[in-house]
Amino acid sequence: MSVELQKNYWIFNNEEQEGLIERDRICASEILSVCLGIEAKRQTSLDRKRVVDILKKCRSGSYKTSIRFGKSYGVTSGFIKDRGL
Repeated sequence: MSVELQKNYWIFNNEEQEGLIERDRICASEILSVCLGIEAKRQTSLDRKRVVDILKKCRSGSYKTSIRFGKSYGVTSGFIKDRGL
């Protein structure tokens, strides 16, 4: 799903939709782009580090240094949801 479609989903949809797949991974760049509206080319390494630090405190999954995030984000570091969560 493109960044624009992701933004539109979070802005305009407040109901569950059929055919959606539960996410199992997230990267800092995706949070900055989709949730905070900061374009990838304007994100700083400090911005991404702050997001990663927050996610590490939430213990929202296992941090990996090399994960594929599709066409929009490529291979980068991020979190994979633990199977038990």
